[in-house]
Amino acid sequence: MQGIPYAYYSPAGPKVPLPQHHQAVAGVLVKLFADPLDVRRGMLLRLGWLEKSLREVSVGIGHPLLLASVLSASLHDLGKASQHYQRKIKWLKQRDSLSFYGHEYVGFLILFEAYTMLSRQTVSERDQCLDSMAQALRLASHAVARHHSAMEHRHPFNVDNALKDATRSDYGITQAIERAVSSLDLQQAASSIPPIVGNNLPQIDHQIREAVTSLKNLDQQALLDKLAQGLRDSLKNTVSHSHGVWDRFFPIALRIVSGALIVADNIASHLERRESDDQASPVHVRSWLSELAPSPGDVEELELIVKDPGSSQRLVEEALKLALSDEPCGFAGARL
Repeated sequence: MQGIPYAYYSPAGPKVPLPQHHQAVAGVLVKLFADPLDVRRGMLLRLGWLEKSLREVSVGIGHPLLLASVLSASLHDLGKASQHYQRKIKWLKQRDSLSFYGHEYVGFLILFEAYTMLSRQTVSERDQCLDSMAQALRLASHAVARHHSAMEHRHPFNVDNALKDATRSDYGITQAIERAVSSLDLQQAASSIPPIVGNNLPQIDHQIREAVTSLKNLDQQALLDKLAQGLRDSLKNTVSHSHGVWDRFFPIALRIVSGALIVADNIASHLERRESDDQASPVHVRSWLSELAPSPGDVEELELIVKDPGSSQRLVEEALKLALSDEPCGFAGARL
């Protein structure tokens, strides 16, 4: 399958290429949430019971929350790079739009598999920088799984319950995931990774490509087992009563990163003039825009970020400089 995949496609309306949408959401997220993320990081650091866990996952990373947020925004729709979704274009009618049911879990599987591969590498190489990158990727993967969780039947708890109990209806989502993973297109997936990630985080870029190949080679049961194992990685932490510092840190960080991604994705989609699958979304977007960008100038800047990849790239580049400011990682993944 050739060409750039779409994040949104309507014969009568907008046709938004996936890499363009990834870049737009990353830019909107940085514009709206870089400062609040910095405040939240400071608050977490001041909580003594979280200080150790933040040090553990941020060796060489100046701002793990910002790095995970940029990764989640830049890669959140990666699961759409599948022939299962993209080949529907030829059958769309004039008033239709492309459907990507379950794509958030396809993207989650790719990113969580990449995290797993990178984690094995960090163990063998004892590289603290790579370990920090891996933990940021882990956090980003779970945020991606949640970025449509407000929609009916789409929350990870629902999918996990269906995987645990065969008598529960999963509303066709696991079947959609299986079909989408089996028809992932490596070339399209690679083209959907924004250059800002490939240029500055080459190891993560490489592991994502390897993860796509790995997933395509799994049989149905192995894929569902991997999905269940991956989802429970976050769900057990979300409900955990463990006294481990990481278990206490993870659900807080996940809520922060997921919230930023969900809002940024909806605002970027709204400014792309797309119609949302979530019928309540326009109401939420107007509320978020009112709260987060009260002046007309702020809204105009957000529109520019969505329409101008160069403007978005500059914002995200500055955010990565902040996120990777500490040694030993340095900017542009110097030690990767």
